[in-house]
Amino acid sequence: MSERKYRARLTPTQNRFLSLVYAHNPRPDSMLRRQIAKDFGLPLRSVQVWFQNMRARDTRAKKAASESREAPCPPPFFNSSVETYEEYFTPRDADPEEPFHPFTFFTP
Repeated sequence: MSERKYRARLTPTQNRFLSLVYAHNPRPDSMLRRQIAKDFGLPLRSVQVWFQNMRARDTRAKKAASESREAPCPPPFFNSSVETYEEYFTPRDADPEEPFHPFTFFTP
């Protein structure tokens, strides 16, 4: 039976330092990652995965931000399958030869 590996938790100082490095360079080369791992006594793989996770988090955040900006609000009363105001208010069984008037079928 193998020993269970526990996740290496970063201290706030380590996390701040990695964040500063990431802000300057989100893709550090292997020499810089090795130096960071050595200076903080972390496994090289932990440093590598930290940068991968941060890049993935940034990608997700950018995608979510662009989707929220691009999503237009539909008109409040239109069905998405209806193109125009006339199509929305014209009864389905209306005579196509007669001119459309939206209030002809409403009686007080």
